[in-house]
Amino acid sequence: MSLLTDFLTQLEQYSELSNREKAVFSEIFGNGKSRVQVTQALNISNSNLSSCLTGIYKKFSINGSGPVKETRLREYLEKRYIQQKPSGNSTADFAEDDIDVLVQEICEKVKLSIKEKCGTMRVLDMPQPIELTGERGIYTNVNILEKITGRRRLDIPELLQNCDPDHFGLSRVTEKRVSGLEVVQRYSKLMVLGKPGAGKTTFLKYLPMQCIEGQYLTNRVPLFITLKDFAEAPKQPNVLKYIAQQLSSCGVNNASVKAEIIVIFVMTDSSARHNRNYYCSITMQMYC
Repeated sequence: MSLLTDFLTQLEQYSELSNREKAVFSEIFGNGKSRVQVTQALNISNSNLSSCLTGIYKKFSINGSGPVKETRLREYLEKRYIQQKPSGNSTADFAEDDIDVLVQEICEKVKLSIKEKCGTMRVLDMPQPIELTGERGIYTNVNILEKITGRRRLDIPELLQNCDPDHFGLSRVTEKRVSGLEVVQRYSKLMVLGKPGAGKTTFLKYLPMQCIEGQYLTNRVPLFITLKDFAEAPKQPNVLKYIAQQLSSCGVNNASVKAEIIVIFVMTDSSARHNRNYYCSITMQMYC
């Protein structure tokens, strides 16, 4: 069962469709299948599919020609879904199996984009990018200090206790180092600080690669976003709309609706040579 099947069948226009039209409607607008896939799944000809779609658009009062009508109907369904969804709705209202299927579906859609953005790293003096993961991958494990040592407030006895007698005034770092992967799992929102070349971007790219390869946080949908791209996006969309646009560009149907349902794992990179502060941010946010 598609995640959106229950919603679609509750529409008053749905009851006016013939059985064949209902099947076509559910496959295209509920399961996100292409026309070719629908003809194969329902064993119907292209002419029969076109007739069904004509009847569907007529009952939903959708005007236009060609692909325009399909786009308009998708937009109409998305708006109806958002309007009818209770304000206190959460992913708990959906079957767990449906959400798992949706996550896997979208992961497959974004996999190519993630590989293009995160699969390789450029290294100085090397003409070709180097693979980040795999047998020839350059990634090495990252350890993180959970507290910034430079912002601690210590008393004189504590300073003397940690002082190196051979280098008076230079205290040893005593904070416990934690695996970067463990930190990401522990915190829903995380900012990684570090000097240029410390490996922040490499670490940031490693996370979505592991996610789409099924090695890490397999119940999340990974997205890699640079703040520069987000800031320069046309019409200045908010974060959720921008995420929906990214999903749509990867071929995800009903992206606006699905972005509100699934658990997104967003990596934003603002590392730049001209910045005074160098940081990356990782956010796991449930939109519902």
